[in-house]
Amino acid sequence: MSTFPGKPGSAERRRPNAVSLQGSGAGLGDQAELLDPANQSLADALRITLRLVYLGVVVLFALFLMSGSQSVQESERGIRLMFGAKISDDVQPGLSWNAPYPIGELVKVHIGQKELKLQEAFWVAVSNKSDLTKPIDQLPKLPNLTPGQGGSNLTSDGNIAHTQWTVLYARENPSVWARNVLTESEETLVRAAVKRGVVQACAKVSIEDLLKQSQGQDGSVATRARLIAQAQLDRLNTGIRIQQLLLENAMPPLFVREKFNGVQSAVSEAAKTREEARKGAQQILNAKAGEASPYIIRLIDDYEKAVEGRAGYDKNAILASINKLLVGEETTVDGVSVVGVTSGAVSQTIAEARQYRSEVASRRRAEATQYAAKLGQFKTNPEVAVAGEIADASRAFLGRPEVQLMALPQGSDVIRLILNRDPEILKGLRAAAAAEQGKKASEARMRALHEERFKPKEGSAMQQ
Repeated sequence: MSTFPGKPGSAERRRPNAVSLQGSGAGLGDQAELLDPANQSLADALRITLRLVYLGVVVLFALFLMSGSQSVQESERGIRLMFGAKISDDVQPGLSWNAPYPIGELVKVHIGQKELKLQEAFWVAVSNKSDLTKPIDQLPKLPNLTPGQGGSNLTSDGNIAHTQWTVLYARENPSVWARNVLTESEETLVRAAVKRGVVQACAKVSIEDLLKQSQGQDGSVATRARLIAQAQLDRLNTGIRIQQLLLENAMPPLFVREKFNGVQSAVSEAAKTREEARKGAQQILNAKAGEASPYIIRLIDDYEKAVEGRAGYDKNAILASINKLLVGEETTVDGVSVVGVTSGAVSQTIAEARQYRSEVASRRRAEATQYAAKLGQFKTNPEVAVAGEIADASRAFLGRPEVQLMALPQGSDVIRLILNRDPEILKGLRAAAAAEQGKKASEARMRALHEERFKPKEGSAMQQ
């Protein structure tokens, strides 16, 4: 501590915190030289630290900028925002850069197909959720419907039906969807729109039409319901597109299902029987007359009208047209020229008739020629002609299967014969007679069936 002289006679005063440098001037200079490197080191350290801080800020800023790079997947579309405003609403899949948050933001919207099931809305009341997926035959058969329990559809004929549906949808317009729809309310909107469409579509068809719907059928209940639901979603600007609406199950109330199925089975069986009858009739007609069958039927109908005396029908002209059509000649039916379309049994019968006519004519000509030859021989030498005829008659008689020849020994004066029919010959004759009788009976039966099949029913012509 240093002392400062005061006035004469006054006490010395001390100043606190004062620094007293003692020593020679050379010592003070050495100390200053020692302090200069320290200050320099401190300045260098501060300068390096500041540079490191600058570098860190640059790195952080670069990382901040890089944080705006994001990847958009194939099943996604991106919406680019800047200060909350949309600048792009269709960012395609791949790596994309956007101003980092909070300056900008890249909103990703999943556009893949989603599935929503309506299993309970229009189905019967069940005590356990697992019963919703059970086969229809395993569901409990309640004696009646209880209001407020379960769901149903009302059809146009006043009947009640139960249905289950599956909805396949996607976010077709990500920008509109992101602006108007909350993720947690998406399924609620789709479900409500589909229920609206199902109710309206089912109310326009009968229960029979509803139960026999097919998924690919144009104008089906599922198609109409999908269009109604899509229109509702479009009015709400949801950006959602219903890709498919599938009718998984449809049935009447369980307590009448068996009776309803019985009616449906009877209707199906009747339709099947009618189709089989139609095919059988077509096969018979094709077998009988081929492609000419519809023309022949039309001409026969016209002939019946002509027989009844209806005006404008000439039975002789119609019969002539039928005959021409049967033999393959050109004729006109309802203004259409028809020629050579007859085939099947009709053609075969006509061919056999022509052949028989030719055979009869040839046989009669041969008989006439033979008679003329025998007549000339008889006029020339009657005895020879008669002997020849007797010999021919004997050969014909002896050649019959029921005639037996017996050889007798020479020199026998008296011969006793006990004659009896040969059992083998008798058996063969009986078999031949039975076969001939069966053939005639079969031909008569087929002829009667044929006539009955084509016999016009009473009143058929009047009904036409």
